[in-house]
Amino acid sequence: MLFEAARWAPSAFNNQPWRFIFADKKNKSELFDKIFDSLVPQNQVWAKNAPLLVVNIALKKYETKDSENPNAAFELGMAVGNLLGQATAMGLHARQMAGFSKEKLIQNLMLPEKYNPITVMAVGYRGKPKHLSENLKKMEPEFAERTRKPLIDLFIPN
Repeated sequence: MLFEAARWAPSAFNNQPWRFIFADKKNKSELFDKIFDSLVPQNQVWAKNAPLLVVNIALKKYETKDSENPNAAFELGMAVGNLLGQATAMGLHARQMAGFSKEKLIQNLMLPEKYNPITVMAVGYRGKPKHLSENLKKMEPEFAERTRKPLIDLFIPN
């Protein structure tokens, strides 16, 4: 269901330049470890107990023509947005992580040059904040106010 939701994201020319590599901790533990190994230590804290790790990948070029796709990461983002909405509807939580070594991930997974890993995502059920370190607790809604920029700051005046 998660990936089916991602599949239906819009894309230019219906190119669908997103790809995923997923590893569940139980059945694909070696692959899980290879992905986990690429994460920075702070993100390993979040990911270590997740049952599923997903690598979100954009194709660098259009498949139908030999030219770069400048919108591939944007379109991957829309697919991941669909996936996140589906995860929430299923009672799952997902944490997007840009903190990883792209070089290590490419090496660990032996990814061909045509793939550009953009983020890694931990997917699972929400844990108990009491099990987090004091530093990480400060980021949880139960312990800290969630803030965003004021809406007016999102517009560029002309």
